[in-house]
Amino acid sequence: MAAYAVALKYDSAEGVPYICPMTSIRQIHRYMTDRRGVLLGDGRTGKIVRVDTEFPGGMTTVFVWTETAKGPDVAKVTLDAVLGPVESSAA
Repeated sequence: MAAYAVALKYDSAEGVPYICPMTSIRQIHRYMTDRRGVLLGDGRTGKIVRVDTEFPGGMTTVFVWTETAKGPDVAKVTLDAVLGPVESSAA
């Protein structure tokens, strides 16, 4: 049986908590290397361009290239804000 890490997230429309799998640092680096699109917790999609992990605290910051109405933007989010990969046409 495989073990999965989970995080408690909140549906922004209804404020209802739900459980979703957390993305690991290994997966984040794989998505960045493969240039796969990722889904953020707030609904945005984009591609990971940089990952910073601070030591000894262990805080990981992920930089995601996103498209906005004003044009491209770089979102600076925590590791738990990245929910996972999306279809290549959505990113």
